[in-house]
Amino acid sequence: MKGLNIYWDGELVGKLYQREDGLLKFQYDETWLSNPDAIALSRCLPLQQKVFPYNKTRIFFSGLLPEAGPRSKIASILGLSVENDFGLLGELGGDCAGALTITPETQESPSITKISYRGLSDTELSNLVTQLPSRPLLADEEGVRLSLAGAQDKLPVAYQNGSISLPISNSPSYAHPEA
Repeated sequence: MKGLNIYWDGELVGKLYQREDGLLKFQYDETWLSNPDAIALSRCLPLQQKVFPYNKTRIFFSGLLPEAGPRSKIASILGLSVENDFGLLGELGGDCAGALTITPETQESPSITKISYRGLSDTELSNLVTQLPSRPLLADEEGVRLSLAGAQDKLPVAYQNGSISLPISNSPSYAHPEA
């Protein structure tokens, strides 16, 4: 059974598994459950030790992915089936909405101290935005692993000291305070 680790701000929350029949299941990590500050990922995934079945797991995790046209284009670029939520999350889950990071279970845990960004000039940013209809979320861009739900073209970026940057690998997209 294949697995993906689910992190919240760098802390392991649980594992998403793909069964042999392709269905997904999710289970919270015991360390997360024992943390008094732990919160549930979703109302459909309340804190519990039991494994969540496919119907509850898919509701939440498929909601982290793009929809419709962008999803189809991304799947095609990555050589995946449009229905392959697990594969798409494994490829795109470096920075999901909120504070979630999804990584293959064989990859070392993301470190919030090892964040990396690629600064963008105005021309580079304009070129990337122009590419979005044909390459949603910059699918297949070296080092970029971003996922946002919805059917609109989007480009998650980080704002740092008056400049716009592209998050690399598992780095979060968010606004940084001015220095």
